[in-house]
Amino acid sequence: MPKGMFQRHSLDVTDILHPDGQNLLAFPFHLPDHPGRIPHKGEHGGDHEIGKDVATQCLLGWDWMAPKRDRNTGIWDEVSVSITGRVKIIDPHLVSSFFDDYKRVYLHSTTELENRSAWVAECSLNIQVTMGVEGNICLVQHLQTQNLSFPAGSHMQYTFPEGCGESDAWSHLFGFQKIESHIDSATGGRLFKVNRQPIFIHGGNWILSDGLLCLSREHYETDIKFHADMNFNMICCWGGGLVEWPECYHYCDMCGKSFGVLKTLKW
Repeated sequence: MPKGMFQRHSLDVTDILHPDGQNLLAFPFHLPDHPGRIPHKGEHGGDHEIGKDVATQCLLGWDWMAPKRDRNTGIWDEVSVSITGRVKIIDPHLVSSFFDDYKRVYLHSTTELENRSAWVAECSLNIQVTMGVEGNICLVQHLQTQNLSFPAGSHMQYTFPEGCGESDAWSHLFGFQKIESHIDSATGGRLFKVNRQPIFIHGGNWILSDGLLCLSREHYETDIKFHADMNFNMICCWGGGLVEWPECYHYCDMCGKSFGVLKTLKW
């Protein structure tokens, strides 16, 4: 299995699960290969050796955070059990393209389907777009249509104008926007546009605020609303911190201006 604290992993437990009894899930944990050394004084990030691993570098201590002796080794993100049926949807991806001077937009969707059964699966795929309450937010919900057939145990990549399958479902809030950036010849600085509109960027540096990574939806909602209240329209997510949860990006969208420019960047 690949190493690193940001790896996603799933296990098919269908054949070993006891649906009517108790089930126990246990994980072995190991420190990073390069846990680093924390000096008695100073130095942001100790000796920075932990930067050689896929891990949060500030756990060696920084000017706002005490060092973590165990490097927060263990489960820090969600562990869940999901029921998908015999065909599973994997990594759906949505991309919008604008035409006719932004009067028309196409939603392009790709996904992978995995057949976990021992026989050929007949599937239907469909994507449905409905307008949200606010009028400028779309709820994309995958249902059924488009007949497919693929062998047992196989993965397939399918590009479609429709969406998911009867045995599994996926939904996502999606904003239709196009972000452009180039060097302005007049100022020599970088110019940003969102849906053709020039945007003056003013924002702050985002660094995780909980040293034990005890994060929640309420945590993200509060912190990002602080940025919105200060009239910031961009957040720069510091690379020595965390790959943020989906809730972070969700509240960036919800707290942004009407053009939704409040986004998270890595440097």
